[in-house]
Amino acid sequence: MNRLVSENCGDSRISYKYDLSGNRISRDTDGRTENYLYNSRNQLTQLTGDDKNISYTYDPAGNLTEEHSTEHKKIYSYDTYNRNTEINGNDFTQKNHYDAEGYRYSIEENDKVTNFVYRCGIMLAELDEAGNQAKTYTLGNEYAGHVSELNNSLTSENKAASYYITDEQGSIRYILDQSGEVQNYYQYSAFGETIISEETTPNRLRYNAQTEDELTGLYYLRARYYAPGIGRFTQEDVIYNDGLNLYAFH
Repeated sequence: MNRLVSENCGDSRISYKYDLSGNRISRDTDGRTENYLYNSRNQLTQLTGDDKNISYTYDPAGNLTEEHSTEHKKIYSYDTYNRNTEINGNDFTQKNHYDAEGYRYSIEENDKVTNFVYRCGIMLAELDEAGNQAKTYTLGNEYAGHVSELNNSLTSENKAASYYITDEQGSIRYILDQSGEVQNYYQYSAFGETIISEETTPNRLRYNAQTEDELTGLYYLRARYYAPGIGRFTQEDVIYNDGLNLYAFH
């Protein structure tokens, strides 16, 4: 089935088990085990472990609407097109706004507004609430929106260029300044969890060079949002393009 059963991640050894539908049913990290339960629609309903007990609720369209544990609660809201418009947590609110093509052109993170400029689905710039250009992106290879190789750069608030170094997956591993010094360093699990994050300059692009939302930890993948901690999407695949498990991350 070509499913990942184990990985060495930093100093940890992680192993995975799956059911016949490809759902992750357990994850063991150095002897600490998490167990996952699903319903007949392959929706994750409960995650339990040594220090966690999280329940998940969905609407009839298959969208994740609530994530609840003794420590926290997240409420997810959607529009009539099943696009996620708002996520409310214990101490944060994130609002997402979309254009006519379905791209997220603006995000509000605890009242801080950031706007985005796209070309063919590729993010080219970030603007502040007043429309001032805060950051621009230069792409060397326009495949799947990835930012790769040394000839890709961002220009931050101080107008200094920084350069991305990626791995074979296209994930951002290092950001260098103009003198070649390391500004940021990242390490990920196979499913995209950020294991190590050392940053001196703000950066949204992480795993697979996709946009990670700081408040929620979700990745915005245009059609849906991906939760790396559980290794699956928060909504069904309405295209039915990758098998019968509509939440699986392939």
